[in-house]
Amino acid sequence: MAESILRNREDVLQQVIDNVPAMIAYIDTDLRYRFVNQQYVDLVGIDADAIIGKRPEEFLDSEVFGFARPMMEQVLTGVAVQFENKIILKDGRRSWVSVKFAPDFEAVPSAKAGEAEPENRVVRGFYALMVDIDERKRAEEAQEESEQRFRDIVSASSDWFWELDADCKMSYLSDRAEVVGGIQIEQMIGKTPWSVNDPDGQDRFWRECRGLIEAHAAFRDLRCQYQGSADGKVHHVALSGLPLFDVAGAFIGYRGSANDITKELDAIKERERVQDFFVKALEMLNVNFALYDPDEVMIYRNDTFKKFAKGAGWNIGLGDRYEDLLKEIMASGAVEEMVGREQEWIEERLQSFRALGTDEQGAHFRVRYRWLDGSIHWTDSSRIRTAEGYTLAGNIDVTDLVAREEQLRQAQKMEAVGQLTGGIAHDFNNILAVVLGNLDLLTDHLDDLPECSKLTFKAIRAAERGALLTQRLLAFSRQQPLMPTPTNINALVNGIEELLRGALGEQHELEFVRAAGLWRCEVDPSQVENAVLNLAINARDSMQSGGRLTIETANAHLDDEYAAAQVELSPGQYVMLAVTDTGCGMPPDVKARIFEPFFTTKEIGQGSGLGLSMVYGFVKQSGGHISVYSEEGEGTTIKIYLPRAIGQDEPNVVQSHRPGDSAGRGQRVLVVEDEQLVRELTRDLLEDLGYAVVTADTGRAALEILEGGEAFEILLSDAVLPGGMNGRQLAEAVKERWPAMRVLYMSGYTENAIIHHGRLDRDAVLLQKPFRKKDLALKMREVLTQEMPEDKARDWGD
Repeated sequence: MAESILRNREDVLQQVIDNVPAMIAYIDTDLRYRFVNQQYVDLVGIDADAIIGKRPEEFLDSEVFGFARPMMEQVLTGVAVQFENKIILKDGRRSWVSVKFAPDFEAVPSAKAGEAEPENRVVRGFYALMVDIDERKRAEEAQEESEQRFRDIVSASSDWFWELDADCKMSYLSDRAEVVGGIQIEQMIGKTPWSVNDPDGQDRFWRECRGLIEAHAAFRDLRCQYQGSADGKVHHVALSGLPLFDVAGAFIGYRGSANDITKELDAIKERERVQDFFVKALEMLNVNFALYDPDEVMIYRNDTFKKFAKGAGWNIGLGDRYEDLLKEIMASGAVEEMVGREQEWIEERLQSFRALGTDEQGAHFRVRYRWLDGSIHWTDSSRIRTAEGYTLAGNIDVTDLVAREEQLRQAQKMEAVGQLTGGIAHDFNNILAVVLGNLDLLTDHLDDLPECSKLTFKAIRAAERGALLTQRLLAFSRQQPLMPTPTNINALVNGIEELLRGALGEQHELEFVRAAGLWRCEVDPSQVENAVLNLAINARDSMQSGGRLTIETANAHLDDEYAAAQVELSPGQYVMLAVTDTGCGMPPDVKARIFEPFFTTKEIGQGSGLGLSMVYGFVKQSGGHISVYSEEGEGTTIKIYLPRAIGQDEPNVVQSHRPGDSAGRGQRVLVVEDEQLVRELTRDLLEDLGYAVVTADTGRAALEILEGGEAFEILLSDAVLPGGMNGRQLAEAVKERWPAMRVLYMSGYTENAIIHHGRLDRDAVLLQKPFRKKDLALKMREVLTQEMPEDKARDWGD
């Protein structure tokens, strides 16, 4: 009966143990299982019979056993052990369990009385109690992950976070409050924000903030300003807060964030400052600007735009649409191209305006406007649209630029015409040289034929007029040889006063205004005289009923700004020579063409149209500038600016050759000329003058003659020669090998090797084509009487 009751109790105990929500096992000192409950079997998935008597390492995961083995050894020393670890369940999952190893003691009988005493107990095994805590661990991990996420967010955020308790005292401040907000956290904890930042209760913000918090109201982006207790700087902050309540609805505090917006506000102020700067800059620029919103409404225009609109007669302002501006332009008639097609022009402009893209190029065009006062204004206009749909319209007044472009086109046209006329004049010079030379030779044989001599004389006069015409063409094309010397313009004008009075006649008054202390200028005096005479004659012809001609001189300094507005003009010091008449003046279209060759307003046969062209070419060739001021019915002023001669107080003295018979005395001359007719004529003239002549058509042919051993006193060479060796190169080769040989150049224009920028080289003697027999004789005599370093004692004139 007792055994039955005991077994029943064991069964009941076994059932209780099997249904306990924990795994229970008993392990002896040999680390062998002696008991496991059903929960252990179910979770591990191994039958109890397979476990009993086995060691844990036989079926436990090596990692799990490796972790638990030291704990088992410890509990066998009589010390209970508790820990947490993961085990592998029968489905392969790893599950967290809380493990407790409790030692099982066995009493050892006492040696004296045979009684067991506690201090004589020995460990005979231990109980292993394992509770599944996987759900709790996952919850803890999730909580830790959530808290870590919050910590990461708080750490990474530029904002800082705060909490108040039920008494509105600071209970929490994140680290960023000190790093970003300049707040000493320990000084804030346990205090209300307003007691620290506004102890006197005078700040409007803190009164508002306190009222909201004490009313337990939520708020967002509440702006405040304070001085940081950690950094001493003024901070601007946007606060947001949310009241907290417990489950019973009782207020328990606040939780919120703070965003330091100091840099943002500073950036806004800086942006406003920059915008203000650019607005002022736009007001200062000589460019009219207007800004249109996406609805084509004008929302900004600068003062330059206002002035331009006023000058053009447009009643336009802020709030008006772009189409209104076009209608104002149409009403004012400012754009001549739209006359007769006004509505079509407006539609084209509107379509172009609305078709603008947001690319960087925008739209660019040039427009000609006529203002109310009749003046013409050109603008380069640009339209650029932003991604937001705003359109910036800018218009640069390029009236001066257009004028300079027209000046450049005119100068280029004059240059092209000059090149053409210069080439023609050069070829014509060769022809005239042959004509005049042969006429001179013919004259020498007509002493007994007076009628023929008269005809020859008329032919010579006509040829000379042709030569003068070519000289004028060369002057216009800047290809005439100049012999500049430091010249006093006052003295020069004084010297031709009688000539000027004779040219003007008694019905015209001549007045001089001479500047004191006038600088000298580097010019060819004869060309200045010709220029003044030409200007005086043109002025006389414009004063049909009489008038006054004023010739004025002055020192002038042309600055960078003035020079930049002209063509081919360098800034610097100049001598100004002005010729002013009280004649009929010129309309703009005539004024624009007065320097063109063969242009004249005179009747046919009354003028060649080359006088002013010659003046223009001479001034430009001399490095000067010429300007014209004229008003119809009032008169005209033509100002010539000639470069000041620097460092030369006295004019150069040109040594004339010694007087004497101009005929040759058998001196040998080597003539080099590529034009056959000119070459033959030159030979005939020289032989007629008493020289012995040998000719060559190229520089290399001339050197071959010299190398053949023939001796010559003079080399007479054309400056421009074919065959790769020009006259200058030939002369240099001759002087190097035959230094006693004299050199005389002949040329029809300046585009050659011995005349640089229209000025003769210092050591060059030039016979200008076309030449007469007497001109040739004089130049030959001049060359023969020159002193030479190698031949100072020799006198070819004896």
